[in-house]
Amino acid sequence: MKEIDRYIIEAMRIRRNVVVYSELFGSLESVKQLAKVSSRAFSVIQRSMHDEVVISLSRIFDKKYYKQEVAGETTGDKEEVRIYCLSQRRVVSKYLKLATLSKEDKREVEVLKVKTRDLVSRLNFKRYRGDIVAHNNESVLLGEAYPTKHNLETASILELIDSSLQLMFLLKRLLTGSTKVSSPVNLLEKWEGVGADLLMQLRKI
Repeated sequence: MKEIDRYIIEAMRIRRNVVVYSELFGSLESVKQLAKVSSRAFSVIQRSMHDEVVISLSRIFDKKYYKQEVAGETTGDKEEVRIYCLSQRRVVSKYLKLATLSKEDKREVEVLKVKTRDLVSRLNFKRYRGDIVAHNNESVLLGEAYPTKHNLETASILELIDSSLQLMFLLKRLLTGSTKVSSPVNLLEKWEGVGADLLMQLRKI
């Protein structure tokens, strides 16, 4: 069950980052205000926060595992091992096998799985992460190939994360009868107003 709890904590962390990013850089007015303080500093912060969101979303909506070659403990010869990802796909796949589901439960799980899958596909952040953030796709960066773009918007990202969280809480309820997270985290604290508060403080400078 610790995988579900850790996933929930990570998804909430990403959600908070998205909220703060949107409040800081989501309007022309706020960007102009930040530029008055330091356009260069906040351009670095904006790019860093943007890329962190792209990478973090890619991680939690990754495949179940990837393969990696490592040296064997005894012979030193390389062998291929599976490295499991703490992703929605992995967590759901693992714990659905342990749950006894009614027809209604199965339908609810499937609706959320399809919804998150469709949103991931529509937002197109995985390819952007591969071509631009995690790697330098030479043909894209040199303008020799069609530019890779994502379709990330605040409302759609929050819908994706909230749907994924709903799926995790559903799994917890089906398996334990409770949605309580074992690790200390305030799920009601969504950091709404944090970015806006910073903008207000900057106006006083």
